[in-house]
Amino acid sequence: MAIVELDEFKTIQLKKPNSVGREVAIEGRQCWKMLDCSFYKANFDAAFDKGSEKMGIGIVIIDRNGDVLATLTTSKDKVGSVFHAKCYALSRALRLCEELGMEQVLFKGDAKSVVHAINSRTEDNSWMGQVIEYMKSLLPAHDSSTTIFSYRDSNVVAHTLAKLAMKSDAKSIWLGEGPKEILSVIVKDKYGIG
Repeated sequence: MAIVELDEFKTIQLKKPNSVGREVAIEGRQCWKMLDCSFYKANFDAAFDKGSEKMGIGIVIIDRNGDVLATLTTSKDKVGSVFHAKCYALSRALRLCEELGMEQVLFKGDAKSVVHAINSRTEDNSWMGQVIEYMKSLLPAHDSSTTIFSYRDSNVVAHTLAKLAMKSDAKSIWLGEGPKEILSVIVKDKYGIG
């Protein structure tokens, strides 16, 4: 049943033009604005508890109109740092978009060091560099994709999902609006309310 729904989702989305959105400031708050190109936007974030070494991942994928296409929450134990957590979140966003058949994606997160590392053209041979190089290897599947830094105030939905993921050990993917806990956050984010 889930495979059939996923196939239907891919078919519908591949026929529909999409676009990268940019945020515009409205009274100090950033909100979605549609552009005329064929991209999806995948916001990713991670919540991290150093004491328990547990993290939660939150991902939201939106279309050209700012409408939610998919959301994901999952958690992971034995994570050593915030940097690791943010890397895992981006890596999962890359794989989710590939699973959904989305090729042109703007990956957006508030992890400045991760975004900088993934966009660097130099090979990183350090221990943490292995993680970065792995994520870079996933990017060719998204030929026209890009990864950019976003301040937390324009990444609220993904952050809320990441905090929600910390409360559960289940991996959940929603096609459509997502869990009820984020519906008001989605509306506020889309329309720049609050």
